[in-house]
Amino acid sequence: MSNVKRLLVMAAAAATLGVTVQSATAFQLAGRWPGAQGDATTLTWSILPDGTPIAGFNGEPSSPSNLVSQFRAFYGEANDPGDTDYTDEAWFGQMKSSFDRWSSVSGLTLTYQANDDGASFIGSAGSATRGDMRIGGHAIDGSGGVLAYNFLPASGGDGVIDTAGDSYLNQINGSRKLRNVVTHEVGHGLGLLHTTGIADNLMNATTPVNPTFDGPQLDDILGIQRLYATRMRRAQGTIRPRQQRISARLPAVRRL
Repeated sequence: MSNVKRLLVMAAAAATLGVTVQSATAFQLAGRWPGAQGDATTLTWSILPDGTPIAGFNGEPSSPSNLVSQFRAFYGEANDPGDTDYTDEAWFGQMKSSFDRWSSVSGLTLTYQANDDGASFIGSAGSATRGDMRIGGHAIDGSGGVLAYNFLPASGGDGVIDTAGDSYLNQINGSRKLRNVVTHEVGHGLGLLHTTGIADNLMNATTPVNPTFDGPQLDDILGIQRLYATRMRRAQGTIRPRQQRISARLPAVRRL
């Protein structure tokens, strides 16, 4: 298929998905999870248990994760520390949809791992007791600053959400702000860098909370498919990467 025809097909697909079509492609890649570029891949993800220590990777004070209790408060859920089944809670649904969107437009299969044993964050490889990619949260700098940051695949793909302030009390448009922020950060965890030259796409550092679009746009989709192929390729079989986490190097932090 010629490049022109491929772009026309992508534009048609984008229209079907309700994404914004841009006139140029500017995705930036940082490297993917183990496997050849363009291989369909299966990964798991999990929620870091409250109380798990998180260092100040972005210059914030070190403090334990409080993502679960804070997001339960944001969404008016009762906080029972013994209840680790989050799947029926509204905030969890938004986070799950962020992973699902990347799966829906690529050769990725991103599956929620209900267990997370609270092992060292970062540096603990995915297993039966934790996800490959893990999401935690603690105070970073409060409302209006760094909403979240995420490590790249070479450093584990884990993410930290700012639970201080009132940024995520904004639940208009079906919590689109939270969903776009998490989807943006997961994009980093999969190997996408910030883009330049395109205003309204998810991986542009200045637009992930823009309420006029929802989820990955055409350029974002082209980038993730360059790393992990298309859904059609996924149907032909995926690989499960051999886990290798690098903790003896500076974290590759990408922030909003």
